[in-house]
Amino acid sequence: MIAAALLLTALASSRVAAEPLERVRFRHYTVEDGLSHPTARVILQDRTGFIWIGTQNGLNRFDGYEFRKFMGDARDPHALRDASITALADDGQGGVWVGSLAGGLARYSPQTSRFVTRLAQPGGLASDAVTALGRDASGYLWVGSGEGQLQRFDAKRGRFDRPAGVDAIGFGSIRTIVMLRDKSLLVAGSRGLWQVNVVTDRSTEWRRSDGEAINALSVAQAANGELAIGTTNLGVLYFNAQGREVARSTMADGLADSMVRAVLFDPQGRLWAGTNDGLSRIDRRGGEPRTWRFVAQQSGLSSGRVQTLMHDREGILWVGTWLNGASLFDPRTEAIAELRSEESDAVRLPGNAVPGVYADTDGTVWLGVLESGGLVHFDMQRGVLRRFAPEPDVEGALPNGVVSHVLRNRNGRLWVATAGGLAYLDRGSERFGVLRHDPAEAV
Repeated sequence: MIAAALLLTALASSRVAAEPLERVRFRHYTVEDGLSHPTARVILQDRTGFIWIGTQNGLNRFDGYEFRKFMGDARDPHALRDASITALADDGQGGVWVGSLAGGLARYSPQTSRFVTRLAQPGGLASDAVTALGRDASGYLWVGSGEGQLQRFDAKRGRFDRPAGVDAIGFGSIRTIVMLRDKSLLVAGSRGLWQVNVVTDRSTEWRRSDGEAINALSVAQAANGELAIGTTNLGVLYFNAQGREVARSTMADGLADSMVRAVLFDPQGRLWAGTNDGLSRIDRRGGEPRTWRFVAQQSGLSSGRVQTLMHDREGILWVGTWLNGASLFDPRTEAIAELRSEESDAVRLPGNAVPGVYADTDGTVWLGVLESGGLVHFDMQRGVLRRFAPEPDVEGALPNGVVSHVLRNRNGRLWVATAGGLAYLDRGSERFGVLRHDPAEAV
């Protein structure tokens, strides 16, 4: 649903293109689109598919069409206490855990649309500055603070504890908590990187190959178990599952900058690195490195400083930036095609206004076009595959050329909303059925 809505937005905002298909690398969402603040610090997709974006001033929930904003209000017991969002985590039950700079730990309940907040107190939450969140395999929530405390929270009992094996560690400001494939945790702080065994509570510090501590900003694990560590000034360090450094990626290897705030492996095993000066993709198996930078008035990144990265369920890469919202990128096609109408060109759209879009399972797209453009079956590489236009004297033709919505149901039937009634097209058929309004049956 969300992927189709994003594609609709991109196609409906077409501009002049020099070629039939012009590659538009990113789609951007800013305060003009409803985002509460231009700095997107953290992004999460919950179990129902909603995209959550935590900013410097407000939490935003995106449903593919619009943003719902949750702002801070210390006077409202059911609202966030602080709107400077620093961490998000799915609670596994439909809710979302929210950490903020000074508002403690909050949980959003989808049943009530309210927040329940826990503030720092003796025997409870250690600090109101919650900077990192992570869930382990047993369902416990791990909470990291800007003051270096790491706690385990049992949500069922409402209890916090600080395991003895990590209580004495000087993490510094905790920046991220990641659960590894062996069910241990990797905790990155300003003073080092530690692996925590959640069963024994024992911890092991990971250090660079020269023995120095790691000033880590971000952590990601690949399908083969390898870890990528984004650092403040050394680019990306790669570790094996035993905690030994095995390689590095620097600017000499195609990295956009040495400060790497976000790292993420894609399904192909390539590393995406969000830096202080752009987004890079590194393929250590021999592929060419790629970098996208912010260029004003062009379709690149919305900002050069990348804060966070997330792959959603549809494969879209979300890029949270500093001071310019979020950018979206589809790594599967490496582009969103930008289309424009042009007469006598078979691969172009028959009209510029495209309010209806449905992304089909075979990778093609159905487009509903206004301006009597009809229904278009479109392929991103080949252009228009088939155009359905109204033919008054032909039985089974599209009833009207003004098409506003397109949707396929679970039975495979394509439904098309036109100005002349609701039409439907079964798979493999080229003849439409039509449901028209009968005034005599009006309620």
